[in-house]
Amino acid sequence: MDKPKKAANSWNIAATHGLIAGFIIPFMINAAGGFLMGFLLPESILANVLIMVTLAFILIIISIYFGVIYSAKYLNKKYIIKNKTKVINLSTIFTAIITFIIHGVGYYLNNSPLTSQGMAISFISLLTTIILFYVLSYKYVNQTYQITQLKT
Repeated sequence: MDKPKKAANSWNIAATHGLIAGFIIPFMINAAGGFLMGFLLPESILANVLIMVTLAFILIIISIYFGVIYSAKYLNKKYIIKNKTKVINLSTIFTAIITFIIHGVGYYLNNSPLTSQGMAISFISLLTTIILFYVLSYKYVNQTYQITQLKT
């Protein structure tokens, strides 16, 4: 028998969705993808910035897609979602903040100079992540209605 769904605050559900779909799953997929690219691709391809940026964007799209799908299934199974729009908006803001922080920490740890080309790539990556996260969340996270019995 399935456990009953939990009623929780919108911010709690949004934080869960943002962490799973916007951070944990993308981190795992990007780490695995980065390792495989470094291990399998020849050095001539790894040195080509355009190819690496393209592959990174493909990984971003794949990781956000699978992250949102997994998280939406989890949320739809475990929680009563009374206000889908509020949950999605809050989780999108949460994901944007986390992604922005990760990009900033990445620049800091790599001691990368903030070139206009690097900033443009980071901005496009951030924008792609946020838009894709929002659109896919809106498609796959479902509003839940609690069914109450009517007294007759």
